Amino acid sequence: MTGIAEEVKQQAHERILTTAEEVFGEKGFAAARMSDIARRAEVNQALIHYYFQSKEKLYQEVLLRLFNRWQVHVNSMGWQKDDPESELRKYIRAHYQFQCEYPNLYKIFQWELLGSSGILKDYVTEFWVKDIEDRVQIIRRWKQLGLVNERVDGKPFLFMMWGIMHQFYYRNREEMADVLGRDGELEALQEEIVEQITEFILYGILKRSGLEYEPKQWIADEPNGEPARIRLLTDDAATDFANLVLEQLVRIHHTTAELTNIASIEKQAPAGVYQLIVHTEYGEMPATAYRFLKILNSLTDRSGIVLGIWTTGPEPATLHLQRALEDEVNLAGALALSRPPGETLERYMERLIRLASTIQK
Repeated sequence: MTGIAEEVKQQAHERILTTAEEVFGEKGFAAARMSDIARRAEVNQALIHYYFQSKEKLYQEVLLRLFNRWQVHVNSMGWQKDDPESELRKYIRAHYQFQCEYPNLYKIFQWELLGSSGILKDYVTEFWVKDIEDRVQIIRRWKQLGLVNERVDGKPFLFMMWGIMHQFYYRNREEMADVLGRDGELEALQEEIVEQITEFILYGILKRSGLEYEPKQWIADEPNGEPARIRLLTDDAATDFANLVLEQLVRIHHTTAELTNIASIEKQAPAGVYQLIVHTEYGEMPATAYRFLKILNSLTDRSGIVLGIWTTGPEPATLHLQRALEDEVNLAGALALSRPPGETLERYMERLIRLASTIQK
């Protein structure tokens, strides 16, 4: 009998929480009534007070349960690849499906934005702020790589993306059918909506050819009319990034480019255009950069060498190393292309190619 009694209590406890979630979602904290929750949950109001003591504590329990689900959901949706189209497609679909599965979480969230209780911020502020910051950093990286529209600002983009989804997750079948202009099962209508949301969001953030504001694709011509040749020099820590740069040079700028290594430069004196890509954690100079500077200083004539420099790693360490390398190269008598703070990779490559074209003509 004890086991049965405990199971009955647990069922009542769960039924109260589920019902309270629905009522708080419909009315917000301020307008919700314990008597209404008791009636819908088919329990005595005194039992709610026995389990939860007050409406505020009941609300906190509802929020904690929803927040735990939301936290697991958010942690499962990190953007791991430098492939914004693929990552955003997966994210939008998963996020919208989660909203449809737990609509009360987002209804309560909207009530809180209107100032319902102020309790929700105790649960979500720190975690939500970190998630936003992490995603903004990734969007900033995508912009530097030239993978997304450089006019898109990361934080407003995130809020607009979420805001679009917020327009549809709570709608029933009849409302969805009215929006889409055709009838169907709710799941099918939701599937069509999420596809349209995805295409709309991707159209706004991804780079597209033919846009009037898109930077011109500069092609540096050598005297014989062939595209300028750029050699990419990197260290092991920045190899993946260097491969992305190589792809940008070939695919977007239509430039002849190749990866090289410091050993081949040591065997044959450097000449022409190079792009040095190195990684730093604390501002230290990587061995590859140090060896290149040593080779450079050993030459009698460095006037024909043009060097682009791109440092990766945490700021401000990258900025310090960037400036140090630019100064060392220029002092040696070669030409280093300076990199202004905040400049995207695509624009930097454009300037390097144009500079190379000028030098070689």
